[in-house]
Amino acid sequence: RNHDIEYIPEMAETLIDGLDVMKEILQMEVDDEINRENFTEMTAALLVDIRAYINGKTDATDKTTTTEVKVEETVEVQKSAEVQKAVEEKEAEVVIAQQQEEVVKEEAQIAVEQDAEKSVEAPKTVTIISAPPEESDVAIYDLEMVYFAYDKSIITTAFGEALQKNYEWIAENPDVQIQLEGHCDERGTNEYNLALGERRAKAVFDYLISLGASPSQFSLVSFGEERPADHGSNEVAWRKNRRVEFTRL
Repeated sequence: RNHDIEYIPEMAETLIDGLDVMKEILQMEVDDEINRENFTEMTAALLVDIRAYINGKTDATDKTTTTEVKVEETVEVQKSAEVQKAVEEKEAEVVIAQQQEEVVKEEAQIAVEQDAEKSVEAPKTVTIISAPPEESDVAIYDLEMVYFAYDKSIITTAFGEALQKNYEWIAENPDVQIQLEGHCDERGTNEYNLALGERRAKAVFDYLISLGASPSQFSLVSFGEERPADHGSNEVAWRKNRRVEFTRL
């Protein structure tokens, strides 16, 4: 076997020693029976020693080789585990980096949206509890009024075209400061109608801004039920009073 080759010098040395002994025996008188028996016994014992020596070396070599193989296999397993662990750690780092990048993008988007909301923030609405008729502002007759359903602040499609025309006039007159006045009919409490008038003015403001109007050109005010267009107490009068007017400041 290949792993026995490295022990050939030692084996050869042992064989030489054995041959030397045999040579000495051969030089002795071997005619008598006793010497022949001694020669046979010594030769047999020598062969046994040689075989034992060779087998011992071979077993030691096999054990060493087996141990080396096991060590190599253990090292390979450890290396494989270390490589796998390194790959997993790298993948985890990539995932964390991607998550952090997504968070940064989301925060940037939120900041942009917040800035956009601030840029179109409506002016603070002024609510007037009592407004004598003589204090009425100057109406802008080029701008059509917007009317609302009972207890509503939603702009219906019927007034979409009117607001489009109003926007075009406002865009052509950027130096004109406009007040959006919210009004209600007489039904409901004064406090409730003031809040409702504010919502109506804000709805018109938001609509015009969505078309491209400048927020700085407007102010908002709610008169509630204090400035009716028609003083009647019927549906016809109430329909006229639920409105938003455009007045010049």
